[in-house]
Amino acid sequence: MAEHSDYITDHGWTFSYHSNLSPSYIRFALAMSGIDAPALGRMCELAYGYGVSLLIHAACNQSTIWIGTDFNPAHAAFARKLAADAGLANLTLYDLAFEDFAGETPAGSLDAVTSMGTWSWLSPRDQETVANIAATGLAPGGIFGLSYAALPGQESTAGLTRMLAALRPAAVERGTPLETLQRAIDYLDTNPAYFGLHWGLRTQLESLTKADPAHVTHEYFNRHFRPAYFAELAEALAAHDLDWLCPWAVTDTIAGLHLTARQSAFLDGVASRIDRQQLRDFAVNRTRRSDIFVKGHVSKRSPRLDLLSSMRFVAVQPAARFSYLTRLGFAEMALARSLYEPLLSAFATLVPQSLDDLHRRVGHRHTLNDVADAVAVLTAEGFVHPVNAEVREIEVSRKPASALNRQILERSCDSEAIVHLGSPVIGSGVGVSRREQLFLLAYLQGHRTPDALATYAAQILRDGGGNTSTAGLASDAGTFVADLLPLYRALMLIEGL
Repeated sequence: MAEHSDYITDHGWTFSYHSNLSPSYIRFALAMSGIDAPALGRMCELAYGYGVSLLIHAACNQSTIWIGTDFNPAHAAFARKLAADAGLANLTLYDLAFEDFAGETPAGSLDAVTSMGTWSWLSPRDQETVANIAATGLAPGGIFGLSYAALPGQESTAGLTRMLAALRPAAVERGTPLETLQRAIDYLDTNPAYFGLHWGLRTQLESLTKADPAHVTHEYFNRHFRPAYFAELAEALAAHDLDWLCPWAVTDTIAGLHLTARQSAFLDGVASRIDRQQLRDFAVNRTRRSDIFVKGHVSKRSPRLDLLSSMRFVAVQPAARFSYLTRLGFAEMALARSLYEPLLSAFATLVPQSLDDLHRRVGHRHTLNDVADAVAVLTAEGFVHPVNAEVREIEVSRKPASALNRQILERSCDSEAIVHLGSPVIGSGVGVSRREQLFLLAYLQGHRTPDALATYAAQILRDGGGNTSTAGLASDAGTFVADLLPLYRALMLIEGL
């Protein structure tokens, strides 16, 4: 496997999409912690993979200048081709290693730098380079969003990756990752004491043999995997004048969702905000974290309801799919129907809602703060999303978003790789499966009934080697016409839909 700076590059990453990289989500995350967002006029994504997030956000936020780098040339080539075909002009895509990219951003020219899920697999040298890019490139008050593998929850996985490295043949050509995983399963039969302490690793290993090879290769076979304690990472970044600001995940400010009442009370008595976060990670055995750091310091915080009052939110999935359960905390929780049912009823109108609008629906049974927390849960669960901040931004982004979405739809005839489309209404992506994309294509070509949509999709799927029948698609096509088509229109996914 070819490597650059000890990072594998001959296996492409998945076509993943991350809504938390969008300006609207970032503003919401900051507001949940009582922080007013800086202007997000120039944003940079480090290690953008195939560029799905970066392209969708560039298309749906035309007033923002976007740049990014990814040192896998196949990633960059794909992203550049899709950007060119969609006619996107407000982004620049580099295929440079971090060291080489560092000179491409003038000092103090960026409002936000983000790195999603790469940090923990970088060498110490590359981590230092990424921190320097953020510290140098950001304007004072600019933000650095970082997602990473966290301790203590990743202790067992860190041991697993070291074990796999020891089991991997010395010559790469003598063994594939799958073969190494099988050797690891065989090794478990010798009953090593470590795996007695981490009983879930056998199940984890067995699941990896059936997982996406690209995911397994990147996550478990890169030379460097260093999960981090939050407090140590915060200290290291503080040396670069990057101060921890707040959690990036909008639900991490909701204590009752993650902690018991006794844990919350104990942590409230811890004076240091860094220590409090670290103890919180021990309380929930945190495996991953995403945090926002700031260049310099933010001394002013506001009541979060003051900042949230101007925001609006809109549905991005049909309410009927909501299960009233969440696994966002330390255990599965049932959500109060007295709160969530009226909220989902309001969102079912497909009209953007303010917190005050929603609170009027709920009535006096729940507070405005309860409504804010519930909207955060619905956002994290992928059912609603903050609306783009300015009406003008929505209008100028409609054509570019539609152009990108049409390119993605055309590619769905041959591939199920990209399962998101961009919405200028939210400045972010919406999950749209390949089957739903084919229904959209059929509708745009004049097919209107569920049977006609199903026939169109079935022909494409059969041509691709599948055996999907028209009858099996008809029910899904009916749901598409009744529930999804109005939603996609409201989100302005395609002009003229």
